[in-house]
Amino acid sequence: MIFTTLLLKILPLYFIGLLGFFAGKTFKTDTASVSKLLIYIISPLVFFDFISRAEIELKHIGLIGFMCIFSFSMAILGYFVWGRLWTDKTRSLLPLSCCTANNGYFGLPIALILFTPDQVAIYALAGIGLMIGEVTIGYYYLARGNYTSKEAVKKLLSLPALYAMGLGVLVSFSKFQIPPYVYQSLALFKGAYIVLGMMVVGLALSQLEAPKTDWKFIMICFVNKFVFWPLIIFGFIYLDKSHFLIFGESTHELLVLFSIVPLAANTVAYASKLNVYPDKAAAAVLFSTLFALIAIPAYYSFFSLSN
Repeated sequence: MIFTTLLLKILPLYFIGLLGFFAGKTFKTDTASVSKLLIYIISPLVFFDFISRAEIELKHIGLIGFMCIFSFSMAILGYFVWGRLWTDKTRSLLPLSCCTANNGYFGLPIALILFTPDQVAIYALAGIGLMIGEVTIGYYYLARGNYTSKEAVKKLLSLPALYAMGLGVLVSFSKFQIPPYVYQSLALFKGAYIVLGMMVVGLALSQLEAPKTDWKFIMICFVNKFVFWPLIIFGFIYLDKSHFLIFGESTHELLVLFSIVPLAANTVAYASKLNVYPDKAAAAVLFSTLFALIAIPAYYSFFSLSN
């Protein structure tokens, strides 16, 4: 039952990706131009809308902090451990691929199926931690693929999403009242974020040549996302239950979902913008998204049996 329900929720995302693939093959649509729209206009507005609306309280800071530290740790693992397997720019792509996940337009529909409204709100807040990792250390190492350390920092500081998130946090904590018509306008960008985000994956795949597919890169991304992430998250849940007692059962369920959603589609947009193997990123995102259809019910079944 859960497999069918999840499948019906997720299938439209694949259809959007196929449209992107068709557009790339038929109209030779430029992936980089669509990525710039996502990175410089749509994503910052969506991030600000989401974070400024969130009622961030002190009790949520610990969860956001945990996800942020986890994201940074995965990026470091990607660059200094997995990255040693490559001598080209692939090493710079790995941290971003390893440190974030598609917890937004892939994970959120699943969260709405599995969790209560209160849990969904906490799930959304916890995602801020991964967003921070994505637009800081992940983007920095990606920029290092083509730039020096100093230039990479400049690229990072030019990322609008970084400032949009900071402004969103400031608005949330200050309880500043933004007029409803502003949020109504911002809400229009959420649909564009989902559609263009998945279409970028299809566009990048349309430029991918099968014989040049880096299967080693895909395998490493799979091992990191579907083995290391769950092992670390399940290990933390065990320790929290037996020793730390920081988070409750409802939060543990959210962490499980974070550990098994696929690679972030934003990875393709950033890789395309900085010209760091967007085809490799797209292939890894595609296969991880397909695999997630099987992985999510399987991991949740295991989690249910272990409780």
